[in-house]
Amino acid sequence: MSRSARRDVALLLLGLVAGAGTLYVLQDRPASVTSSHAAEGGHGHGEEEGHAEGAVELNDAKLAAAGIGLETAGPEKLRQKLRLNGLIQPNQEAVVQVAPRFPGIVREIRKRLGDKVNKGDVLAVIESNQSLTTYDLKSPISGTVVDRGVALGEYVSEQKPAFIVADLSTLWVDLSVYRKDFAKVRLGDPVQIDPEDGGAPISGQVIYVSPIGATDTQSALARVAIPNDG
Repeated sequence: MSRSARRDVALLLLGLVAGAGTLYVLQDRPASVTSSHAAEGGHGHGEEEGHAEGAVELNDAKLAAAGIGLETAGPEKLRQKLRLNGLIQPNQEAVVQVAPRFPGIVREIRKRLGDKVNKGDVLAVIESNQSLTTYDLKSPISGTVVDRGVALGEYVSEQKPAFIVADLSTLWVDLSVYRKDFAKVRLGDPVQIDPEDGGAPISGQVIYVSPIGATDTQSALARVAIPNDG
């Protein structure tokens, strides 16, 4: 490669480096890169002197030798990725603690841990201490029994929930955001959850960001809602 070709390539590469990391490149007089089919032989400094000011002229051979391709520039959105650890839990707005209306003895248990229930399904049958008659303890929502705190023949009262039923159609993922990343997380941000079980990522979005961070961990809570098709 001649000294003129090396100089031309160096000028072009310098221009490319200067523009790296810029979203939009605005120029009053944009520099041009043109391809010339003129023969290389017989041209010295006179070829350089014939170039327009601010232009770098390279022929096809020089472009190919430098490995340079020509593309049309345009605007593009910059995206930041932030990797965070999180904890999956039930949607607490769809969790119901089911307590007996009257104190009494558990005579029957109709539903167990993990059972799916519909609204109005009987969870247990309780004999009231007041009337000595039985009544049905029913689920107020459709969902899954995620906790059972009573056993057959046990005394129960309204002071303690006998069952916990949760609608698991949506889940929450609580993410820990470190102080240095607070400004990068906002309501409505799209999130990809990696289940780490070989399955496909799960899409969700940020529905809550705590206004302050925890003093002990120097981190803040960002909550993501995801669908639970399983």
